[in-house]
Amino acid sequence: MIDHVWLGSCSFGIDPTVRRLPHRVVVGGTPTRVLRLTAAGARLMSTLLVTGRAPADLSAAGGALIDRMVRAGMLHPQPPAAASPREVAVVIPGHDHSAHVAGAIAAGLEVGPVTVVDDGSTDGTGDQARRAGATVVRLHANVGPAAARNRGVAATGGEFIVFVDADCVPQPGTLARLLGHLVDPAVGAVAPRVVGAAAPGRQILRRYEQTRSPIDMGPLSGPVRPDARVSFVPTATIAVRRSAFDEVGGFDEGLRFGEDVDFVWRLHQAGWEVRYDSRVLAGHHHRRRPAAIARRRWLYGTSAGPLAERHPAALAAVRASPWTLASWLALLLGRWWLAAGLAGWSWLGLHRALRHLPGGGGLSGRLVATGLLGAARPLAAALTRTWAPLPLAVAA
Repeated sequence: MIDHVWLGSCSFGIDPTVRRLPHRVVVGGTPTRVLRLTAAGARLMSTLLVTGRAPADLSAAGGALIDRMVRAGMLHPQPPAAASPREVAVVIPGHDHSAHVAGAIAAGLEVGPVTVVDDGSTDGTGDQARRAGATVVRLHANVGPAAARNRGVAATGGEFIVFVDADCVPQPGTLARLLGHLVDPAVGAVAPRVVGAAAPGRQILRRYEQTRSPIDMGPLSGPVRPDARVSFVPTATIAVRRSAFDEVGGFDEGLRFGEDVDFVWRLHQAGWEVRYDSRVLAGHHHRRRPAAIARRRWLYGTSAGPLAERHPAALAAVRASPWTLASWLALLLGRWWLAAGLAGWSWLGLHRALRHLPGGGGLSGRLVATGLLGAARPLAAALTRTWAPLPLAVAA
């Protein structure tokens, strides 16, 4: 049975993909879903659009509808900050981050005691952490972030764990707002948007990191899963339910990089909801030198192989229907008539599935067009990056 008690404490944001159509039809979410509401469901939707909150007399059926729309990425919960977080342990892994660890500790102390795992540092990170008010677990060898986080969890108690990397500076109130999401018992983890912290350096490099950072998941909130708009979140700053952490066995210590992606996907596979709340911000001290930026990108790239072995279905370069991909392939080969035929066949299949809806033909056409246009950017990225050898071979 789904627990809907938490709904009364939340406001809700409407995803920009959501469209209300005639005959009580709602379309949106990631991937796109089509819902036909009852009369009561349509009234509830109107209330959410006007007030951003569920009515005080929310029925069980209304709660189930909101829950379904949240899981579909149509609605985004915006709970209040946890006023008095219960049994929170803050774990900060760090290797040679003496210059930044105090800022991470100060943010962590807002919600609970802080444990810093000094991962074989040689620059006095542990000493700096003690002076800033943290308990320090000293590792004499550098074991990597996955193992360091696991050691930190083993050394702490508490119902909830907040991970903050030593080079992160969550904004005031960020961690309490993340913990507010865990009032929903289905949520195993929630992450904020990670943005660049103010720092000196070359203007062009700062701007590049601000716009192309691999750990900034963008301005739109949503559920986190491989087939969603936000397919993963970094664990640079993240709040986790300890029971969820224990269920999946923590971080995979065999991964030096990509351990956060693997962890989040295993939470999803275990049935836990993972959320991304882009309204909540955590600063990150990005690397400021070209060589350091390039090396970090290369190291992140080394995780692709191990992640593909562990999660082969989750690491697709493009997610689109076979008909959409076939239509684009026909266009790229100059066979516009074949592309039109494939799009028409796709429309026919959708029309059959939606024939019970008034105006199903027009809705099917809009969905086919949206799918074709939506696949353009990821397909272009795949052809110029992941699948680059294929077009090069064809061109040759």
